[in-house]
Amino acid sequence: MRIYRPSLAALALALLSTRNPQLSTCHAQGSLTPPGPPAPTMKTLAQVEPRTPIASLPFVITAPGSYYAVSNLTMIGITNGVTVLASDVTIDLGGFTLDGNGTGASGIAAPNALTNLVVRNGVVKRWQGTAGIEALNVLNVHVGQVQATDNAGHGICAGAGSRINECACSGNGSDGVVVWDNSLVARTVARLNGGFGINANNGSTVSDCASAGNRSHGISVGPGTTVVNCSSQANQADGIRGSVQTSIIHCTCSQNAGYGITTGGSSVVRDSVARNNTGPAGIRALDGSVINGCSSRVNGGTNNADGIWAASGSTVTACSATENTGNGIIAGYGCTLRGNTARANQLDGIRFNSSCGVTDNTCDFNGNGGDGAGLHALGQAARIEGNHCVANDRGIDVDGDRNVVIRNTCGFNTVDYDIVANNKVGVIYPAPGSTAFSGSDGRGSTTIGTTDPWANFSF
Repeated sequence: MRIYRPSLAALALALLSTRNPQLSTCHAQGSLTPPGPPAPTMKTLAQVEPRTPIASLPFVITAPGSYYAVSNLTMIGITNGVTVLASDVTIDLGGFTLDGNGTGASGIAAPNALTNLVVRNGVVKRWQGTAGIEALNVLNVHVGQVQATDNAGHGICAGAGSRINECACSGNGSDGVVVWDNSLVARTVARLNGGFGINANNGSTVSDCASAGNRSHGISVGPGTTVVNCSSQANQADGIRGSVQTSIIHCTCSQNAGYGITTGGSSVVRDSVARNNTGPAGIRALDGSVINGCSSRVNGGTNNADGIWAASGSTVTACSATENTGNGIIAGYGCTLRGNTARANQLDGIRFNSSCGVTDNTCDFNGNGGDGAGLHALGQAARIEGNHCVANDRGIDVDGDRNVVIRNTCGFNTVDYDIVANNKVGVIYPAPGSTAFSGSDGRGSTTIGTTDPWANFSF
C-alpha cells in the first residue's frame, strides 16, 4: 500500500493558509487581450541620423537643417556644386572633397541674403566660379577646418559677422579669404593666392594667421580692425596693409615687395617686426598714430627704404631701426620720438620735421655707406634733448631755426654738432678725458667741467 507524503512546500503552504485565510483566496488575472497593435521599440533612421545626405552634385538645399557629404564628390557640369537657398543650414563635409573638376561654378554657393551658414571639415577645390565657398550675402557664416585650394576665384568668401577658423586657402586665382564687417579670421593660412592672402573689412579681427607668397598684400584690413599674432612673408605687395584706426600687434612681416606694415591715421603698431622688405619703409603709419616697441631692420634691398615712417602728430617710442637703406626713423610735424635706437642706417638715424619732441634716443653709425646724421632736424621749434649720438657722419644736424638743443652727448662723429644760426643751444662743452681711478669715489677724476644743467657735451 502506497503512503502519500506531502512535500515540504505543500506543508508550508497549508500551514500559512490556516494562519492567514486570505492566502487561500484565488483572484482572477487581467485581460490577456492587448489594447492595440505592438508599438515600435527602435529609433527610426531619421532619429538615429537626423541629417540629410549629399550623395551627388549638383545639390540644392531649400530647407533649414543639417546636411553631410557621404563621399568624395566630383562635379560634372558648369553649375554650382551645392547651392544653399535657406537660412540656418549646416554642411559637414565629413573630411571629403568637393571637386569642381575645372568646370563647375562655385563649390558651395549661397547667392541670396541669408543668415547662419556653417561649413566644416573638408576640401573645396578646382571650382571656376566666384569662390570655393561663396557666401558674401550671408550673415553669420562659420567656416571651420576647410581647405580651399586651386579655385579660379576666391578661396572662401563670407558676409558680415562671420568666423573663418583653422582653414587653409592656397593657390586660388583671387583672394584666399574675404570677409565683410565685424568678422573673425583665426588660425588660418593663406598662401600663393592671386590676390590678397586675407581681406577683412571694417571692425574685423585677424588673429594667429600666416600669409605668404600672395600676388598682392598678405593681409589687408579695413577701418577699425585688429591684426594680432600674424606673420606675412614674401608677398608681392605689402605684408600687412591697414586702414584708419587699425591695431597691428605682435606681428612679423618679412621679404615683402611693398611695405612690411602700413596703416592709416589714428592707428597703433606695437611689438611688431619688419625685416627685409623692399618697399618704401619697413613700417609706415599715417597721422596721429602710435608706434611702440617695434623693430624695423634691413629693409630696402636695392631700394632706399626707411625703417619707420611716422606721419604728423604720431608717437614713436622704444623702437629699433637698424641697417635700413634709407633713414632709420623719419617723422612728420609735431611728432614725439622718445627712447628709440637708430643704428647703421645708410642715411640719417632719425630725421624729423618741425615741432617735434626728440628725447632720449640713441643713434650710432648712421651714414653707413651713405651720408647721414644721428639726428637731423629739418624744420623749426623742435626740442632735441638728452640724445646720445656716436660715430655718425654728423651727430646732431639742425637745418632749421628756433629749435632747442640741450643736454645731448655726441662723440666719435665726423662732426658732432652741425647747427645753423638762430637756434637755442645749450653750451657745447668738449669735456677732456678723466684720470684713471679705481673704487667707488671718482670725484678727483671728473672732467665734465661745467655745472650748466642744459649743456651739451662733445667727447
